[in-house]
Formats: sequence, structure tokens, C-alpha cells
Amino acid sequence: MQTLLSLDISTKSTGYAIFQDQTLIKSGVIVPTGEVITRIEKTAQEVDKLMQQYHPDIIYAEEPEPATQKLIDVYRKLTFAHGAIAIVLNHYQKELELCTSSHWRKIVGIKTGAGVTRAQLKPLDIAKANELFDLKTKNDDLADAVLIGWSYILEHKNKEEFDW
Repeated sequence: MQTLLSLDISTKSTGYAIFQDQTLIKSGVIVPTGEVITRIEKTAQEVDKLMQQYHPDIIYAEEPEPATQKLIDVYRKLTFAHGAIAIVLNHYQKELELCTSSHWRKIVGIKTGAGVTRAQLKPLDIAKANELFDLKTKNDDLADAVLIGWSYILEHKNKEEFDW
């Protein structure tokens, strides 16, 4: 049995999804409180609990995208969060595999590109996750985590390196 943990990492709300043999078995959202570095630490601790409980073979997340100068502080905080989670995964001899938001959306069939804004994509992400997995979520972080994981499965299900 292969287990995949997919993450939509943020400093305020991190979505996660656990797949076993291509079946979504759990999804949720980590919503830590406190100052940003405390929230990052709490998120990493929650990911550690998921690692202990589910023992995933693959951990897949959306990569933080380089920011414009206006958003450079947000980008830095996201890279800190990714780094904290990477340190947790290192304790399990696992690596954080990353993909861009445009890549996973393309794989699951959500159109991105010129003129399509993040605000326009979030409702599409939620609708797609709800449709594919009979979810009833309104949370874009949870929906994104589910779709990030599903994109990994779709992309790798016919490849020998991952024995589904």
C-alpha cells in the first residue's frame, strides 16, 4: 500500500490530504495561532503528527512562487514554512517534493494563464475537489491540498517508480 501526503502550505492555514492507493482517506486544515514563526512551528508539529500516524511514502506540496517586490515578505514566510516542514520530513528520511500551482492545476484540468487571477481560481479549485471527491468543503486550502495530491496520482499512476 502506497501513502501520499499532499500539502498546500501557508503560514495561516495549511491544507492537507492523505491518499492510500489512490483513495482519499483524510483531509483537513491546520490553522495555527500566534505570531508567524509560532504558526510555522505549530504547522510543522501538526505535519509531524500526520507523519507519525500515516507514514506516507511521498510528500507533495505546492512550491512557493517567487514574489513581486510588493509581496516579498509573504514569499519569505512561505519559504520559512516549507523549510520547517522539510526539517520535520528529514527526521523520517523523506523529502518534500514540489510542484507549481500552474502544473497541478493543468493536470487536474483547471485552466490557468494570462488574465486568470488567483481570486478566480480558488472557487474553481473548490468546485473541482468537491466534484471529484464528493466533498462539501468551502475551504480553498483543503481543496488545493486534495487536488495537489490528486495531480501527483494522475501524473504517476502509470509510472513504475510509484507502485500503485
